[in-house]
Amino acid sequence: MFKNNWNPTKKLIPGNVLVWEEKRGVDKILHQHIGFYLGADKAISNSSKKGVPSIHHFTYGKNKKGKPKRKIIQILTHTIIRLSDSRTDK
Repeated sequence: MFKNNWNPTKKLIPGNVLVWEEKRGVDKILHQHIGFYLGADKAISNSSKKGVPSIHHFTYGKNKKGKPKRKIIQILTHTIIRLSDSRTDK
């Protein structure tokens, strides 16, 4: 993705790619997971349980301590997304 002008950012903008921490699956293997930020605290990513993309909270909600259920380890943005976002700010 880096070769195609995707760059790390800390800002959540609709269209940005989210990379979540690895999580052990039912098969006991660590799996990486990515999705897209939609805005309004929502993201879309593949659901291994449903076998299709699913819309969910961008951190899969919060635990009892108020911390994200699944930590985002990287957010990637693209020039096209940044340009689009700056136009909507006006």
